[in-house]
Amino acid sequence: MLKIKDNVDLKELEKFGYELQEDWWNRPTSLDSCEGEYIYYKHVAQWTSIEIEVRTRIITEQQDDMFKNIDEEYIEDIIKADLVEKVDN
Repeated sequence: MLKIKDNVDLKELEKFGYELQEDWWNRPTSLDSCEGEYIYYKHVAQWTSIEIEVRTRIITEQQDDMFKNIDEEYIEDIIKADLVEKVDN
């Protein structure tokens, strides 16, 4: 599983086109009260997006409303910037 390193300020993702959004599964009222229910989101191809959960920092690929293994070509920029690490499930 891939995730953003713990020592990385998640605002860095905005430099790579990611936007902070509410996780549509859980609609919190503010970032301060429900940090884990926000994601950084980037649309990368038709029907495909990359989502990074703020609380866990786990990176997922969503394709046509289904989560799948990440195609690293979509996150090559943040890998090259040394923001990503591989962790055990």
